[in-house]
Amino acid sequence: MMFLTLEDFKSQAKLDLVDRIIQNDHGILFQSELATITEMQSYLGIKYDVANVFNRIGTDRNALIVMYAVDILLYHIHSRLTPNQVPQIRMDRYDAAINWLKDAGSGKLVIDLPLKPVVESTTAKGNIIYSGEVKRNNRF
Repeated sequence: MMFLTLEDFKSQAKLDLVDRIIQNDHGILFQSELATITEMQSYLGIKYDVANVFNRIGTDRNALIVMYAVDILLYHIHSRLTPNQVPQIRMDRYDAAINWLKDAGSGKLVIDLPLKPVVESTTAKGNIIYSGEVKRNNRF
């Protein structure tokens, strides 16, 4: 695993349950983590420096990002086995994670993540405003 550790799962799922779901194949966990991080980056990447967010380790990581990453990953590994029988708690927590990511990415929430660096452009900036005069009636 890259960003998450097995310790991160202990607060939300029993490790033996996770092992049974992935059938002790940690490659599945690795691939699911990649998909989870990519999904999270698609929401947060507009505003935040996601490379910096997901390259952190240990206690340097944002606790909410870790929690929601575990929620999304658990949802994905559950749906891998039985898509029609994902536990309701997994669906609820997945929906909550996606809603939080949408709000965080749009700037509705203030979270402690590094912002995307501002890139100076060499092209002209600004808005072009165009309009016309009010139509005149020239009938005599």
